[in-house]
Amino acid sequence: MAPSPKAGKAGPANVVIIGGGISGLAAALELARSGISTTVLEAKKRFGGRIHTLRHNGISIELGAEFVHGRSKPLLDAIQSAELSTQAVPETNRTFENGKLQDTKIWEIISEVLRRVDIHKPDCSIDDFLAGQLLDEHTRALVRNFVTGFDAAHTDRISAHARRRAEYSGEQISMDQQSRVTEGYSALVEYFVREIEARGGRLIMFWLDEAGAPGCIPAAPQL
Repeated sequence: MAPSPKAGKAGPANVVIIGGGISGLAAALELARSGISTTVLEAKKRFGGRIHTLRHNGISIELGAEFVHGRSKPLLDAIQSAELSTQAVPETNRTFENGKLQDTKIWEIISEVLRRVDIHKPDCSIDDFLAGQLLDEHTRALVRNFVTGFDAAHTDRISAHARRRAEYSGEQISMDQQSRVTEGYSALVEYFVREIEARGGRLIMFWLDEAGAPGCIPAAPQL
């Protein structure tokens, strides 16, 4: 976020936000609501960042962020303001093993293992941490697969301390409670885009194609 050099002086502030993911859009909307001239620059042909919903025959298919994790007040407030709805995700989790689906208490297992991380000791990767634990191979694989999928991280690189702190933060917002945005997560992105433009904000997509030629759309995307 880059404020104008004149901010704080006679004229109103002008703010440029680099990145039109959900955080950038949320920041732009807060500024626009405060009457601050705001421009969002995005390097893709769509806004939303990791949020990307496809719609097929009335069904929302999430290619990126999928769940509303826990009870995050800012996120739930935004969903309510957008007049969207959520639906709870069943608490039953299953893994496919030995040719069949099996009920697995994923959250309980992951939490029990990650709580063993001692942040007062030197940090290490998740792989190194697991190597020092008395665990069966099934549990090790479950933790590795969870971290790889949930955090989109390499287990030989991600910090065990960081993952433990993330676990603690999740506990503070009831992370074990999961839901989905019924209308698709991109509906929330569309709401932010409409509200920003309604308040005079600008949204610009600027990118380079495969040949290196620039492309630019100074308007809201068709999501």
